[in-house]
Amino acid sequence: MAVLGRCPGERKAPWVWRNEPRRAARRQGRVRAAFGAGLKTALDTLRRHRIPAKSFSVDGPTLTVPYAALGQMGEVTQELEATGAFTAVRPLSNSADGSIGIQMVLAKT
Repeated sequence: MAVLGRCPGERKAPWVWRNEPRRAARRQGRVRAAFGAGLKTALDTLRRHRIPAKSFSVDGPTLTVPYAALGQMGEVTQELEATGAFTAVRPLSNSADGSIGIQMVLAKT
C-alpha cells in the first residue's frame, strides 16, 4: 500500500515512483513470454526441417544450428517470417566454428 504524503522537494506523487518497479516487472514478464513463444515457434520450425539447434541466446534472440543446414536456410527463414512471430530473420554463417546463427527480431505484441 502506498503512502500518499509528499517528501520535501518531491514533484511526483510518491505512489507514481513507488509503482514503477511493478510496471517494469510487468513489462519484463511480457517480453519474456513473447521470447518464450517465439523460441518455441522457431524450434518447432527447425524440428519440421529436421535441423537440430545447437544453442540459443536471449540477446537478439539468436538460435545456432549446424553449418550443414546451410542449404535449408532459405526455406527456414521464409517459414519463420511467415509465422508472424518475427519481423526479421537473418541467418549468419560462421564457417570458423561450423555453425549458422539465426538472428530474429520478435514481432511486437
